[in-house]
Parts: sequence; C-alpha cells; structure tokens
Amino acid sequence: MMRLTRDSRHKIAGELDDLNAQLTFTRRERPASSGDTLILRPFAGEADREIFAARTRDTGTAGDGTGGPVGDLDDEIRAALARIHAEEAAWFVAVDGTQKVGMVFGELVGHEVHVRIWIHPDHRHKGYGTAALAKSRPEMAAYFPAVPLVIRAPGARPS
Repeated sequence: MMRLTRDSRHKIAGELDDLNAQLTFTRRERPASSGDTLILRPFAGEADREIFAARTRDTGTAGDGTGGPVGDLDDEIRAALARIHAEEAAWFVAVDGTQKVGMVFGELVGHEVHVRIWIHPDHRHKGYGTAALAKSRPEMAAYFPAVPLVIRAPGARPS
C-alpha cells in the first residue's frame, strides 16, 4: 500500500488552507460550512437509494460522472457498488445529524480521481458543499493514495 509522504500531506493541507482563504461568505451566512456537524459515510446501496434517487432526479445524469443519461436506478446502484468494490470509485453520503444532505462521488479516471459533490436542493446555500469538499479531500486521499484529485462543480462553467 502506498503512503503519502510528510511533504505530500503538508502540500495537501496548504492547498486546503488556500481554498478556505478564498471563501467570500461568512459563517453566519452559511453555518454548515465549518463542517462541525457534517460527516461523510460510505454509500450503502439500497439504504441510500432515496438520496441517490433525489440526486438523479435533480441532475438528470448517470451517477458514474460520465454525464450520460440516467439508467435504471437499481442498475446504477449495482454498477456503483461494483466500481466501489473494484476500488475504482468511492461514494459517500453527507449527513448532518439524521439528515442526508448530499453526496460526494470519487471516480478513478485514468490517473486522476474526479470528485463531484452534490447537495440536495433543500440544503443548498448553507455551506454544506464547502464542508463536504473539505471533508472529502482526506477521504479520497485515503482511498486513492498519491492520485491527483480533480474537483468537479456541476453548476460551474469553465471561463
């Protein structure tokens, strides 16, 4: 198993600090952004069907990050669990208390991990996306050591 070097861990921490320094909102405006109450736990297939179905309805795209059309929900979940088992993906559910507020998807593509974050429409603009991004970095680094992370923001358009 490959381990991150001390220098790599410091570089990742520095990148996260730089990201945090670029935030333009206050904690009062988006209280969940601190991440104090948010946890990421591994996607549990059928137990997380409802939150994944909400994401699928909201985005209208397949869960694998290809941007392709949505398939049958059971097929999508089975395919995701197969990729997770094959260590080609890591999916997490973002939970605050008892509420599932979003999902984080990491898909191994070539020599990169493409990370996508989706927050349920009822929970947007509260800081959950920021918190999920911050919490996902060490999770993805643990699942995919020394593999560069590429963050995808579905609503963002390249300039």
